[in-house]
Amino acid sequence: MSTEEQLLEYWRKLPSDAQHQVLEFTRSLQTEDNSPDLGAPEHLTIRSREHLDQLLQEGLESGDSIEVTDDWWAQKRDLLFRNTSATC
Repeated sequence: MSTEEQLLEYWRKLPSDAQHQVLEFTRSLQTEDNSPDLGAPEHLTIRSREHLDQLLQEGLESGDSIEVTDDWWAQKRDLLFRNTSATC
């Protein structure tokens, strides 16, 4: 099953109110408003280039590095789908 088919299957299992919320969020991303506020929570908001550099440096120093391969991404996607399926 392709990723698109998996997403569509997951979508169909969502309650209608959750589908509506996803559609509204998607529409909000497609607006022509170039406002810098995209509605991100405060802890995910980048305030300046220096702040971004600080966060990147913290990430680099946060632990051992790993090689991110196609297999690694496939495992991450599978884990995400399993976790989200368990909560529906």
